[in-house]
Amino acid sequence: MRGVIFDCFGVLCGSSFEVLAAKCQPERVKELRDLNTQADYGYISSAEYVRGVAAVLGWTIDEVRATLKQARVRNESLITYVKQLHADGIPLALLSNVSSGTLDGLFAPGELDDMFDVKILSFAEGLAKPNPAVFTLAVGRLGMPAGDCIMVDDKPENCDGAEVAGLASILHTSNAQTMAAVQAWLEAAHA
Repeated sequence: MRGVIFDCFGVLCGSSFEVLAAKCQPERVKELRDLNTQADYGYISSAEYVRGVAAVLGWTIDEVRATLKQARVRNESLITYVKQLHADGIPLALLSNVSSGTLDGLFAPGELDDMFDVKILSFAEGLAKPNPAVFTLAVGRLGMPAGDCIMVDDKPENCDGAEVAGLASILHTSNAQTMAAVQAWLEAAHA
């Protein structure tokens, strides 16, 4: 049996960082990235992240929240696919660089538990992608060897981190491409 590990932002939901960075003065993008990293590692709360982003962009907190909500749209087609994989008994994990409470507004209570066997959230672990150790943690919690797992992510550096840890990877560019690649990966186990 093979397992599949999915990223959240940029795969199961839209990503907000690129939207915020596009609206940021170029000389302040590093500040924005640093805030994002601090939130991903759990060093600052979601509320502190929003306040920091507002300060960097010169926006109100409400403007930041509205932009985050607009950017973080659920990818319902891929979420449905993940739910079907789970129903088919495929071992699944969610591995996301995310701050505390961020997923609460995107998924209904218990929805992620119904989709994934394991959830690895960077803020809770103090460990984030692309660090290979976080992929090793994910496969360990799935109870599978790294070579039997594949990571689906929208960032090449995260796919590289997964491969350093011994996983295969799929760079998500479209739902059709990702679903076809996951299916091919799963079917190769039976060949």
